[in-house]
Amino acid sequence: MRACELLQESGYVNELQTEVNNLLTMLKANDIYEIKLDILVARLDGMGYSVSSGSLLSMLQGNPIVDHIDGDTVAMQNPEDNLMGDEAKSAEENQKAVAQMAQNAASKDM
Repeated sequence: MRACELLQESGYVNELQTEVNNLLTMLKANDIYEIKLDILVARLDGMGYSVSSGSLLSMLQGNPIVDHIDGDTVAMQNPEDNLMGDEAKSAEENQKAVAQMAQNAASKDM
């Protein structure tokens, strides 16, 4: 328990969180939206951080960059997925609006 407190006081956890966010952001910038947890642990280990997959999982939960964690894969939010949903929604709304305008025009002609 005391070791955890010492690590938090020294800023180790904050530095680690920053590096995790930097790695995830770099991946997203390169259009990579999934990474295996083991690869992420290895990258952090190569940077001098000692982290297990279990502790990394708990750190990633609640992270706004992470969309979901499925087994050993960390998935990040893909902005194109959101766009596709919005475009489909807009197209459907446009179709309804055009249908309503056509009905209104037909009613006025009668």
